[in-house]
Amino acid sequence: MNRPKFLLITPNYKRPYMLRSCIADAINQDYKNFYHSIVVYQDETNYNYEPLYNDLLPKCLDEDGQKNIQITYGKNGHQHENFINTIKQISNTVGETIDYIVKWDDDDIHKTNYLSTINSVIDANPNHNIYSFKLNTHINNYHLKTGSYHNLGGMPEYTGMPNTLIFDKTAAQSIVQLNSTSKEYEDLHRSYPGHEDTVWVNLWDEMKLQFYLGETDTFIWNIHGNNISIGNWLED
Repeated sequence: MNRPKFLLITPNYKRPYMLRSCIADAINQDYKNFYHSIVVYQDETNYNYEPLYNDLLPKCLDEDGQKNIQITYGKNGHQHENFINTIKQISNTVGETIDYIVKWDDDDIHKTNYLSTINSVIDANPNHNIYSFKLNTHINNYHLKTGSYHNLGGMPEYTGMPNTLIFDKTAAQSIVQLNSTSKEYEDLHRSYPGHEDTVWVNLWDEMKLQFYLGETDTFIWNIHGNNISIGNWLED
């Protein structure tokens, strides 16, 4: 089995309490061939979140025992630009070793075998530019705060979870070159309303890149309240 190197990208904005668990999820992966790029984006006020996670940093090591995390601070901007800058902050030396980029959102739950599952999927289904998974499990803070827990299962008629995007350098280069203020971005967003990752998926579709859709129970989506982005299928 091949052992591709993954770049985990995490733009963090106003969620210091989730940053620690996000880093811990990466540390606990049973697949260690990855590098974790985090940018903490802030507005005018600058806070130092390091006391929240500094005890974890010595554990952030790749399979060769080398440090595999980079955390910097930057000024908040458009969501698309935040993700792109999180990719671009890594050095050329690290970048040359990367095979795939993994969207590693700070508010989701990644089980310990998430990356090894991705590796198995890529190994069994090569020659794709983008990989994603259907949503099997999620938690909803709206239900939790009312004293109940509902595992609502997968999204009806949903073809893939943008939070689970894994993409190669060809796909990455296309979005790095896409500026959120450009007419191309505006046209894509107008045609396919949604967040930045929805724009990416539809750009890749227009480019006719190869997309693989699978299923996994190694990822849990954390919904913040009665989230309008999941539509009227969410029951109270």
